[in-house]
Amino acid sequence: MAVTGIAGPGGGTLEKPVGTVWLAARVDRDTRAVQRVLPGDRDEVRRRSAQAVLDLLRRLLARS
Repeated sequence: MAVTGIAGPGGGTLEKPVGTVWLAARVDRDTRAVQRVLPGDRDEVRRRSAQAVLDLLRRLLARS
């Protein structure tokens, strides 16, 4: 699993606003990477990112 992005409060741009995160997970040979723009302050973006990447992994595990 991997998570990277801009949680804020600074660092955002028009192309990559605060809350932009990339999530990735791999199970066996099935790899998924998704981009999300999550609302909230820094702590909320971090919490939502953790939940989202765990959900992504759960979905991959359900397919295997």
